[in-house]
Amino acid sequence: MWSDSVIEQTVVGLGYELVDVEWAGGGVLRVFIDKPEAPVRDDGSTQDGVTVDDCARVSDQLSLVFAVENVNYERLEISSPGLDRPLKKAADFARFEGHEAFVKLRISPDGQPRGRKQFQGVLQSVGEAKEAVEAAAPARFGLVLDASEGAGELLEFSFDEVEKARLVPRIDFRGNGGKKR
Repeated sequence: MWSDSVIEQTVVGLGYELVDVEWAGGGVLRVFIDKPEAPVRDDGSTQDGVTVDDCARVSDQLSLVFAVENVNYERLEISSPGLDRPLKKAADFARFEGHEAFVKLRISPDGQPRGRKQFQGVLQSVGEAKEAVEAAAPARFGLVLDASEGAGELLEFSFDEVEKARLVPRIDFRGNGGKKR
């Protein structure tokens, strides 16, 4: 019997971070990897991010592991998590602090009108979030809402309250850092 932990052990053993595993229709297995120690850019991508060679290396190794473990799949796809990277672990929230994210909570926070559960804002740690993540304790995070209008409202939540979360992509098509010419 096998599980996603076999994939994670293999990916981590090669020096990468397993971001997500997705079983798609038609026997397609998608594995999203990242470089765990790579510095994070302003747009949320990692500097010196995942290359085609990295994907090929992980694909070759996983193919061998799947042959031994007798995993049935039609096609294996390995890729980077992309600019709208999912935030799956409490450590992801700490790593991408200061970046804009979309967060959907399991239940609406107290005092929110009409039971709102989806929010977009800038991630912040609250209290000792980084230390809590390292100690495997329940970490609390914040999301600064309406940050474009100066000091915005801070929504606090714990990682356990998150149903799903993703980075919000920021792309500069001008190539000049967004400055007008």
